Amino acid sequence: MFRQFIVEVDVRYGLQSLLGIANVEWSTTENEKSPYPNKFALKIGSPVALLQALEAQATKLPPNVAADISDEFIKFLPPCHNSEIYFYNYIRTLPSPLSILPDYYFGKEIELESDGNYTKGCIAIELVENVKTLSPLENFTDSQMTQVLDSLAKLQTQFLDIGEEERRKAPHRGLAGLYSTFKDWFLQLNNGLMAQFPDPEMQKLTETFAAKLPEIITADDLDLVPAQLEMQRVFVHGDLWSANIMWDEKDNLKKLIDFQV
Repeated sequence: MFRQFIVEVDVRYGLQSLLGIANVEWSTTENEKSPYPNKFALKIGSPVALLQALEAQATKLPPNVAADISDEFIKFLPPCHNSEIYFYNYIRTLPSPLSILPDYYFGKEIELESDGNYTKGCIAIELVENVKTLSPLENFTDSQMTQVLDSLAKLQTQFLDIGEEERRKAPHRGLAGLYSTFKDWFLQLNNGLMAQFPDPEMQKLTETFAAKLPEIITADDLDLVPAQLEMQRVFVHGDLWSANIMWDEKDNLKKLIDFQV
């Protein structure tokens, strides 16, 4: 057995997580070696950032609406956190590691207790240093897009042979399983955030998207598309945007992160 002493944790807030860099001094016996590095990224499932944002907007929202949003988001968080643990646990059973993913060390799922409260959950992964992410307002180059699409294709092929029994263990079962927990307020929140982009063309697209999407297709419909097109179903990233794509200084793709959806 080994003991651990966390001597420093630098914490930042994400929408569904507290993100930290843990510096750990492991205490082991003479014949033991720690299975984990002294420095790693620690991701703690938490609704704190969203609840703080709601509090800041409290005067603009009716009390019942703010309470509804916070309650639904808290329910939405555990399957997202647990989905990422499921993903990493499955990936590390494969014979060949994927260099595009950070090393996964350990994780603790969030569970619903008998008293109605949720347990704490965390994920410890490789700390990837000397990398950058692009602003959502920056365009990718053709080379960058090719690298991302190539890496996604290689990642998704890892799930082609997954059995139905293993598939059922996934916290999100298809798009309907993911989006059934959303309510209209979340789409409104998303559309409101997108409308803040300064590009007028982006604002026009956001307005069109908000108005037309519910008329075009539902999550249940989307789950039927692969069979209709005679395509195999695979797990996909689900939240692929610039903040979850890491590059080195020469614009070589280094890592894809954040597999909560």
